[in-house]
Amino acid sequence: MRNRLLLSVALSALLLQGALAQCQQITVQTDTGKPTVLSRADIEALPRIKLTTSAPGISTTFDGVALKAVLEKAGVGFGEL
Repeated sequence: MRNRLLLSVALSALLLQGALAQCQQITVQTDTGKPTVLSRADIEALPRIKLTTSAPGISTTFDGVALKAVLEKAGVGFGEL
Protein backbone atom coordinates (compact mmCIF):
# COMPACT_ATOMS: atom_id res chain seq x y z
CA MET A 1 0.00 0.00 0.00
CA ARG A 2 2.77 2.43 0.94
CA ASN A 3 4.66 1.70 -2.29
CA ARG A 4 1.53 2.44 -4.34
CA LEU A 5 1.08 5.76 -2.60
CA LEU A 6 4.73 6.67 -3.14
CA LEU A 7 4.51 5.69 -6.82
CA SER A 8 1.32 7.71 -7.21
CA VAL A 9 2.90 10.80 -5.64
CA ALA A 10 6.05 10.46 -7.78
CA LEU A 11 4.00 10.06 -10.98
CA SER A 12 1.85 13.08 -10.09
CA ALA A 13 4.96 15.18 -9.45
CA LEU A 14 6.43 14.23 -12.83
CA LEU A 15 3.19 15.05 -14.66
CA LEU A 16 2.85 18.37 -12.83
CA GLN A 17 6.45 19.31 -13.63
CA GLY A 18 5.85 18.67 -17.34
CA ALA A 19 2.66 20.71 -17.32
CA LEU A 20 4.35 23.63 -15.57
CA ALA A 21 7.23 23.60 -18.06
CA GLN A 22 4.77 23.83 -20.96
CA CYS A 23 2.78 26.77 -19.56
CA GLN A 24 5.70 29.06 -18.82
CA GLN A 25 4.97 31.98 -21.09
CA ILE A 26 4.12 35.66 -21.00
CA THR A 27 1.43 37.35 -23.07
CA VAL A 28 1.98 41.03 -23.82
CA GLN A 29 -0.83 43.06 -25.33
CA THR A 30 0.06 46.28 -27.14
CA ASP A 31 -2.06 49.43 -26.99
CA THR A 32 -3.65 48.40 -30.30
CA GLY A 33 -4.85 45.16 -28.72
CA LYS A 34 -2.44 42.85 -30.53
CA PRO A 35 -1.35 40.05 -28.16
CA THR A 36 2.12 38.53 -28.42
CA VAL A 37 2.94 35.29 -26.60
CA LEU A 38 6.56 34.89 -25.55
CA SER A 39 7.66 31.43 -24.49
CA ARG A 40 10.26 30.72 -21.86
CA ALA A 41 12.76 30.03 -24.68
CA ASP A 42 11.97 33.44 -26.26
CA ILE A 43 12.64 35.20 -22.97
CA GLU A 44 15.78 33.19 -22.21
CA ALA A 45 17.16 34.20 -25.64
CA LEU A 46 17.00 37.90 -24.69
CA PRO A 47 20.09 39.64 -23.30
CA ARG A 48 20.49 39.42 -19.54
CA ILE A 49 21.40 42.29 -17.26
CA LYS A 50 22.81 42.40 -13.74
CA LEU A 51 21.87 45.14 -11.31
CA THR A 52 23.37 45.69 -7.87
CA THR A 53 21.69 47.94 -5.35
CA SER A 54 22.76 48.78 -1.86
CA ALA A 55 21.64 50.43 1.32
CA PRO A 56 23.69 50.95 4.46
CA GLY A 57 24.98 47.51 5.39
CA ILE A 58 23.07 45.64 2.67
CA SER A 59 23.96 44.88 -0.94
CA THR A 60 21.75 42.85 -3.29
CA THR A 61 22.32 41.78 -6.88
CA PHE A 62 19.51 40.99 -9.31
CA ASP A 63 20.11 39.10 -12.56
CA GLY A 64 17.58 38.66 -15.37
CA VAL A 65 16.05 40.05 -18.53
CA ALA A 66 15.13 43.73 -18.62
CA LEU A 67 11.41 44.48 -18.89
CA LYS A 68 12.15 46.86 -21.76
CA ALA A 69 13.71 43.99 -23.75
CA VAL A 70 10.60 41.84 -23.20
CA LEU A 71 8.30 44.67 -24.28
CA GLU A 72 10.42 45.45 -27.36
CA LYS A 73 10.35 41.76 -28.33
CA ALA A 74 6.56 41.94 -28.13
CA GLY A 75 6.47 44.94 -30.43
CA VAL A 76 5.76 47.66 -27.89
CA GLY A 77 7.05 51.01 -29.15
CA PHE A 78 8.79 53.58 -27.03
CA GLY A 79 8.74 57.29 -27.69
CA GLU A 80 11.83 59.44 -27.71
CA LEU A 81 12.78 61.26 -24.53
